[in-house]
Amino acid sequence: DMFHHPRSIMTQTYQRVYEALEVVCSSIDQLILLKGNHDQALFQNTRATALYPLKNLPNISIVLDQDEILLKHKNEEAVLSLLPFMENKNDIKKGLNHVKSGSILMSHCGLSEGVIGPNEISIDGALSLHDLRPLNLKVGIFGHYHKPQTFVDDNIFICGGLTQLNMLDRGEKRGVIIYDSATNETKRVWLKGPQFHLFELDDKKSLADLKQRLPDLKDGYVRVLLKTKTIVKDQIIEWLEKAEVRAHQIRHAIQQEAEVRNQALTAKLLGSGLEDCLCDYVDHVSVD
Repeated sequence: DMFHHPRSIMTQTYQRVYEALEVVCSSIDQLILLKGNHDQALFQNTRATALYPLKNLPNISIVLDQDEILLKHKNEEAVLSLLPFMENKNDIKKGLNHVKSGSILMSHCGLSEGVIGPNEISIDGALSLHDLRPLNLKVGIFGHYHKPQTFVDDNIFICGGLTQLNMLDRGEKRGVIIYDSATNETKRVWLKGPQFHLFELDDKKSLADLKQRLPDLKDGYVRVLLKTKTIVKDQIIEWLEKAEVRAHQIRHAIQQEAEVRNQALTAKLLGSGLEDCLCDYVDHVSVD
């Protein structure tokens, strides 16, 4: 995914990316760009892609369909199998049938074992580790999911995004993977970039924790939830602006007493018998 928003790309962003690629392409032997779902036009049944204008840069290959490249370095050779993003799962399965055993696989197809978000939610991917094992791959490196992941036993990696994109990415490292085809060694290099931070302030201790973290928030995006009226919003704003954060959002998130009771009642309903719940419900209604 060269760009995050497939429907529209800011002109300034596109030009800066193009300028950076001009520098990269003039200093390396080959750059291969593998199409991701965010690179293609959405729901338009077309091959239009944001990668197309880049095809005239020197030493660059744009891969829109399944392809295979023979890598040569001194006396070493390796087969690089390329499997770009495809909408249709059947097409992906067919494409996997043409991947050579023992090759290096790079793909932007989803893996069923991969997870997304801070709660590590699994989604139905087009491929699974079970599908890949018969190929005895030297290594498999996948995109698509933003969360970096490693499946050591299968030598499969999900590269993950280069930077955090939103509040759901907070606390997660971001970076790149370097693979040496001669030694078959893989390593991750974590990158520094703007971080997302979430703070919930409800007492003096949580306020002190925020104050202590201020030096780490520079150039970051910060959301603060105030769970008590005793903490002054303007003071938090002053702290964050002095810390030179990129952007901040501060809002009150004070639960009403009835909300708290409803949540407690629901928790008990899920964890105890019907009789106890009915008694609690009667007390709950009588209080209101």
